[in-house]
Amino acid sequence: MAVMFMTPYVLIMLSFSGLNTFEVAKERIFDTFLGGMIAFLSSYIIFPNWESFQIKKKCTGIAHCKLQISFSGSSDSIGRRNYGNEL
Repeated sequence: MAVMFMTPYVLIMLSFSGLNTFEVAKERIFDTFLGGMIAFLSSYIIFPNWESFQIKKKCTGIAHCKLQISFSGSSDSIGRRNYGNEL
């Protein structure tokens, strides 16, 4: 909520110093857009994306394990608790 009021606050404070608030607003909007573009591009170009290649294999393994757990012995263990200490 505080972020939403940051630009009006800065514009009001700068208007007391006699600066043109429209020019300051244009500069802040441009700087925000430029910063967003730098962050977006750096996530694709600068920082490594090696994890995106491994995530498919990991998710497939997790899904396979969950399917094995859900289908293994589910029919005979419904309604009773097995704590692993029964022979």
